[in-house]
Amino acid sequence: MGKLKPGKAAGIDDILAEMIQHLGPNAKTWLLEMLNTCMAQKNIPPVWRKAKVVAIPKPGKDPSSPKSYRPISLLCITYKLYERLLLQRLMPLIDTKLTKDQAGFRPGRSCAGQLLNLTQHIEDGFEEKQITVAAFIDLSAAYDTVQHRTMVRKLLDMTGDLNLCQLQVIKSLLNNRRFYVQLNDQRSKWKAQKERPPTR
Repeated sequence: MGKLKPGKAAGIDDILAEMIQHLGPNAKTWLLEMLNTCMAQKNIPPVWRKAKVVAIPKPGKDPSSPKSYRPISLLCITYKLYERLLLQRLMPLIDTKLTKDQAGFRPGRSCAGQLLNLTQHIEDGFEEKQITVAAFIDLSAAYDTVQHRTMVRKLLDMTGDLNLCQLQVIKSLLNNRRFYVQLNDQRSKWKAQKERPPTR
């Protein structure tokens, strides 16, 4: 709860991070019990499956083009806490299986560290009179094209230790998601989210 960032917009339940952070000890205990119950029952409240997508205009772009807007999904704060709880339980299984060279989405790793490693490889190549080759790939909308079954299969392949309960919890997060888009005071109808991971 302490890692929640204040000043962020609420999801469709209108609960702000500041509200959660100012809960008393009994309310925090109740919230943790509720999150653990959701995990034990392998199900989440329907409101957690819904997102308000705000369209943010990109500077200097044609406002009449849909590509000129950056979609930001506003998810429920309690859902984000649930995700964090699940992540804390899954990361020990996953982290040991990742290559030491992967920095993305790993604590204590950063782009700066990767840049430092690349710079060191280049300098070592110069000193040893060797050629250093680097390939940079930009996968457009890579996150948006991930299929649920592929992601779950990869998790199973990586961990081998993912139990049935954890697997069902992950599937419950991915199924039956809905959203609407808001631009200024205009709002779309509710739409079913295509098969892609929820955005944060």
